Amino acid sequence: MDRRMIAPAVAALAILMIGGCAQQAEMAAAGSGTQWVYTVQQGDADLRTVSGKVYGDEDHWRIIAQANPDVEPSELEPGQELMIPELADRQGQSMTPKGCDRMEVY
Repeated sequence: MDRRMIAPAVAALAILMIGGCAQQAEMAAAGSGTQWVYTVQQGDADLRTVSGKVYGDEDHWRIIAQANPDVEPSELEPGQELMIPELADRQGQSMTPKGCDRMEVY
């Protein structure tokens, strides 16, 4: 299967599993039909900072990077919009990112 055909959340899961990040891989959620958008604020130095704000864990920054392939992880500008994937806990329950705006995907 062509890797470009894999849904972003599935691709993030595959990358995390290959990288040996089993704990993060268990949390990556499949596409839910809802996307979240975070607007970069003054003081958001990099994707680790954003991950800490929206997920409560800086270690999930790679999930945000996967959803925003054209964004340099350490060169964020205030006002820049980032797509924030929804995560699921170990029981499969959706975890809503904090500080994000909801955007319906059709």
